[in-house]
Amino acid sequence: MNTEVWSLDWSDDLSVGIPEIDREHQQFVALINDLNRAIVDRMELSEIRKKLQAILDHAKTDAAIEEKILRQKNYPQTSDHTQSHQLVDMRMREILGDLNENSTMYQWIDASLQVKRMLIGHLLNEDMKIRDYCH
Repeated sequence: MNTEVWSLDWSDDLSVGIPEIDREHQQFVALINDLNRAIVDRMELSEIRKKLQAILDHAKTDAAIEEKILRQKNYPQTSDHTQSHQLVDMRMREILGDLNENSTMYQWIDASLQVKRMLIGHLLNEDMKIRDYCH
């Protein structure tokens, strides 16, 4: 299977124009691409779990950094943005809460794809509001 179909490339279209946030988002793109490669290459379930956990851990770090910067910039929708982070976190927990040691590879892949879509959606919808405000 061709992994290029699954690859997400960083571009200026994804940039919010704040270097610290953009670095975090570039790391997200790299982590998502790692997860995609693991799925496409049919790696062991343990590898897919590790890569998914790395994305979840990074989401918490990214949210904290974004929220700190937004407060510093007096972003008027900081509380809404913080709430969107909380909703994403809650939804990720729900998705992963349905999984256990007896879950099939397909269930783990489906959960991974749901998390990926949610995070990319947040980046393209919520984080672009930051760019619009700052520029």
